[in-house]
Amino acid sequence: IRTPDPDGEERLRSKAQRLLADIRHKFMTTTGSVPEEIVHFAQDHQVAEIVMGKRGHQPWDQVLVGSVSQAVLESSPIPVILVEDNQIPVRVRS
Repeated sequence: IRTPDPDGEERLRSKAQRLLADIRHKFMTTTGSVPEEIVHFAQDHQVAEIVMGKRGHQPWDQVLVGSVSQAVLESSPIPVILVEDNQIPVRVRS
């Protein structure tokens, strides 16, 4: 959600709770640059790794990484793992 939207935030929170029911998680909201906020959050909470989805829905996209993922890869001092649908996670940078 790019702008403050209480209804959108609640829908996202509900969807995350359904999808992540079996996974320990914490739903947080923040404002600012998405890649910067991901890295700051990870540093502030001393996470061991950042796990992100890899963007790309076309065959030629298989070698490409989404702009948010790319920015996190380039700026994070914390290891980053990119995950594709139905794929085994691949450690991209450690």
